[in-house]
Amino acid sequence: MKITDLKIGQFATRNWYNNKESLCIKRSNLNQYEYWENGNFSSVARENSSIFKHNDFKLCDCNGKLIEEFT
Repeated sequence: MKITDLKIGQFATRNWYNNKESLCIKRSNLNQYEYWENGNFSSVARENSSIFKHNDFKLCDCNGKLIEEFT
């Protein structure tokens, strides 16, 4: 999924180049995304961030633990 597919308040993660398992992105409002690491806010994602180019994100909790999707 793309990061823009997140609903406000949801978190997503991917296989980061530096293998940070606890790093994730939160959609905090319609046009704002935040980096979270180890369950804590880290920084706001810039509009030109490379996160918007990836389509391999998966839903997770604020600690980066994947959430299984049921269909």
